[in-house]
Amino acid sequence: INQLPKTAKDQRLAKSFLLNNDRGESYTFNYRGAEVFSSNNDPKISDFYSLLGLPGYGYFYFYSTSTQLTDALFDIKTFITTTRLTDSIVGFKNYGLRNDLKSNKIWYKDTYNTAYQCNTFPLA
Repeated sequence: INQLPKTAKDQRLAKSFLLNNDRGESYTFNYRGAEVFSSNNDPKISDFYSLLGLPGYGYFYFYSTSTQLTDALFDIKTFITTTRLTDSIVGFKNYGLRNDLKSNKIWYKDTYNTAYQCNTFPLA
């Protein structure tokens, strides 16, 4: 996330992986994410996530089954994918690659991670 251009870090981003079940990562690393855990969140939001086909439970919101439509609804501008395998690092979960992003602009790429610019217009 630190390697992204400032314009990408200032916008909402999501990713295809989770480290140590840390659903509060966006709060920890100060970015506007779609995977969220906080006891301050309204549990009705996880109901909304579930209605959209995204996993949500109580104060946990997951963005693991995202699509271009959910990107538009949540105004996701950057999506980070990884080629690391699940449990290649203790507690690491990889939700898989989103092939629909492969033709999008790449903000950043390293050995394992690729940050794609999302080409969606916000609907909400």
